[in-house]
Amino acid sequence: PTAPHGPPRPPTAPPMSGPPEPPGSWGLPLIGATNKVWTDFVGFVREAMGAEENAHPRGKDYGFRCPVFKTAVLGNSVAVVTTDRERKEAFGDHQSETLTHRGGYHALLSGALGESLVTDDDAKYVSTVRGLFGPLLNKRAVEKYMGTIYTVIQRHMDDWETKSKKDETDSRTGGVEIYTSLKAMYADVLFEVFIGANAKGVDRKQVLKDCARVFTGATSFPVSGGSFFSSKYDKGLKSGKRLRKIYREQLLLHMADIRESGEIRSSSKHDKPVLLREAAKEVLRIAGNSNKPDPCSTSRGPHKSLLDAAADHLALFSTGLTSKLLASLSVSFLRILNNPRQQSLLQLIRKEVKSEESGAISYLKLSRLRELEKVCLEIQRVYPPLAGLARGAEKADVRLAGYKIPKGWMIWSCNYTANRDPSVFVDASKFDTKRWDKHIEAANSTSDKDEKDTTKDTQHLHLAFGFGKRSCLGFHFSMCLWKVFCFTASTRYSWTLQRQSQGTTTKDGDDSWQVKWIPVYSPSPDVVACFATIS
Repeated sequence: PTAPHGPPRPPTAPPMSGPPEPPGSWGLPLIGATNKVWTDFVGFVREAMGAEENAHPRGKDYGFRCPVFKTAVLGNSVAVVTTDRERKEAFGDHQSETLTHRGGYHALLSGALGESLVTDDDAKYVSTVRGLFGPLLNKRAVEKYMGTIYTVIQRHMDDWETKSKKDETDSRTGGVEIYTSLKAMYADVLFEVFIGANAKGVDRKQVLKDCARVFTGATSFPVSGGSFFSSKYDKGLKSGKRLRKIYREQLLLHMADIRESGEIRSSSKHDKPVLLREAAKEVLRIAGNSNKPDPCSTSRGPHKSLLDAAADHLALFSTGLTSKLLASLSVSFLRILNNPRQQSLLQLIRKEVKSEESGAISYLKLSRLRELEKVCLEIQRVYPPLAGLARGAEKADVRLAGYKIPKGWMIWSCNYTANRDPSVFVDASKFDTKRWDKHIEAANSTSDKDEKDTTKDTQHLHLAFGFGKRSCLGFHFSMCLWKVFCFTASTRYSWTLQRQSQGTTTKDGDDSWQVKWIPVYSPSPDVVACFATIS
């Protein structure tokens, strides 16, 4: 067929016939289930899964009675996947030709941060970016930043201990609002690792503010206030543009300095490695040390040079998304080990650390701490920081669990329910680190005996950082930051968690202090932590 204006349309796959659409409800007129999804995504999913009318004829074969159901969010038809099997079926590499990222996070993030690995489906562009940042964020590369990471985390935790000492003249509870404090700590770490504590011409406070705003704005309702007021969405777009400009300017400065000093083929003259400078060296290396201001264009054309791609992704990696994800995981770590029933886990971690060889802390050493690794894996399973994955069925119909997902729909997964799929995990609702023993042993048996790192080998079991070709590029970097915090907290401090409004210690399994799941699992802001140094 020929379009009314323009060239012939490309052929499309014929629509499926036969299988029914998933059961479910479109929700309220116009808004669908948007409000329920935004305020309590997991509660909404669990309610839909429990509805009799949504039951699958062979539900037991899929782990749950309702493996897939339909709803509407922000005017989009959405199929929500609840089981582990269907999640991997929907988001596996074999679906890359059918499902697109443009129907997922594209609308929320591309406006503020440009096309990125999170939103783009251009295979050549994705390969170029992964080739650029892969050597900078792998498990060997992150070792060079360990000194900075450990120093910043220790500095913040020492400050928290000071604030935890209750003033006798103050009737309020001592301590720090833990989720807010953790976000600030990780934002500081990212700034010093990415840009450097003493970067010239960079307003640290403004950068940190922009990093927080860009993700908050990008994941808010996409409503512009125009000339009347500045909405969160507007502020997020402006902050994203500022961050991309700052990173681009800093990359150019580093590239000019590297060319002048000849550092591209020698070790860095800087005392503390900075990721920005390493990225500049990698851009020059790929471009063959070109003297052009914008070396090495990508498949995106002249408006998306390798320099632009590097700047955009540095901005993406340093936004509030990263600090929020790490803060979410860290709160869960403190919460689980604060439970008296889990004190034995804390003692096992401390005992294991003592038995580890002395010397400077390293990511490899942290990855060899088996008990810590098991706790981290189980936390990612039970309390996944991201609500789920998202794709768009833009090219053709898709079949899941015997249902037809029509072309044009979005597909979301619910990580909370998929990670508690009883067909995959025995006693799935229980926090049990022993379930990971056999996986770690299997990974160790196939790993280099001198570099046993089981972290990557077990990620496909809970998908906290995705899996396959599009898994998180910053996985090892994120794990490094989180494990340094867990190591520091468990070996140097004792702590308690309380809610200011109730004054009672939180309990494992009590979700009363969880306020939202989208975009990141985050606790009530009134959860306060008190830290004290242990011998």
